[in-house]
Amino acid sequence: MLRSLVGSEMCIRDRYMSSLGPEGLMASLFLGDLCSLSEIMSEGKSGSFFYFSHDMRFMVKTISLEEFYKFRAILPQYHNHVTSNKHTLLSQLLGLYKLKMTDPLAAHSDRLMFIVMNNLFYTDKPPFRRYDLKGSTQGRESTEEERSENSVALKDLDFMVGEDAMHLKPDTAQLLADTIVADSKLLAELEIMDYSLLLGIHKLEDPTIELVTDPEAPPFEQDAGGIRSVDPDGHPGEFVYFVGIIDILIPYSARKAVEHAAKSVIHDSHTISAVPPDQYAKRFQGFMIENVISGPVVWNAEAEGAALGEGAALGEGAALGEGAALGEGAALGEGAALGEGAALGEDGVIIAQESENHQETVAIEMESLH
Repeated sequence: MLRSLVGSEMCIRDRYMSSLGPEGLMASLFLGDLCSLSEIMSEGKSGSFFYFSHDMRFMVKTISLEEFYKFRAILPQYHNHVTSNKHTLLSQLLGLYKLKMTDPLAAHSDRLMFIVMNNLFYTDKPPFRRYDLKGSTQGRESTEEERSENSVALKDLDFMVGEDAMHLKPDTAQLLADTIVADSKLLAELEIMDYSLLLGIHKLEDPTIELVTDPEAPPFEQDAGGIRSVDPDGHPGEFVYFVGIIDILIPYSARKAVEHAAKSVIHDSHTISAVPPDQYAKRFQGFMIENVISGPVVWNAEAEGAALGEGAALGEGAALGEGAALGEGAALGEGAALGEGAALGEDGVIIAQESENHQETVAIEMESLH
């Protein structure tokens, strides 16, 4: 099953097998000869090590035992999602390995778990800036030293003070927003959190140049492996974006729940990274769609605790506040908002709404909501 994750096209599978392949990789590790891999790229914050294949097409990343078993548990759902959604942003995880190393002179053995994945920045258009975005803000700011290095991914607060929002064609922006929602919804269902949107930005030396395009590639990889920006007039722009969702094996475990409880005492619980999967997904969706994608997209934001009744509908740009409820057959029109604790019953009547000082009952005709 893992080998089929590289894609249905035989050429993609062949690239993986010729570039790295499980047999060649394992042989290199057993023989202690890493000629098929580049030198260590970096040690991540989690303690993981990263290697590149010799042609830079794939990456090898060490993972924890917790992540190893999580991937085995979610493999059927992950496989179904990435093979049925050509435009998914989820990392292409191509191989899962566990290497047990026994010392005959000692009474113990060591285990090494690692995954093989695609290299998002395998391109002749290297990013001059890259971001690792989670949608949280607590501690999500790079140091001066990190900001001075192009190879280091900047964080959420860095992005918010910059001017790097993605300027895309309307249909591409909408597809990207829909994909972010679909992918993060799956991760929430799988009880996964702490993932990131990895964004790389390449600036073309000549904005008038025509890029090599591949209409058979996934939608977000058709312009020299990425997505070309557009200028205010809708013409091809000077940037190429490379985007994907990474670190998709971190479960919301008891350890993460304790971290959430501890940090919530000190910081606003909505700003920290360690939050339950449903909350993480909604915050992730909101940050990416409202901040990263430039321009209007249709996104029905549902806040925590909000509920849609049977046949209820949210119009373009409409939003339900925390704890709000939209009753059976009710509709909230374009740009309308139902505040925290409000309930819209049948026939379009707001039956209860929490104000700042007291709770009041009001009735509003449906036309006024559009």
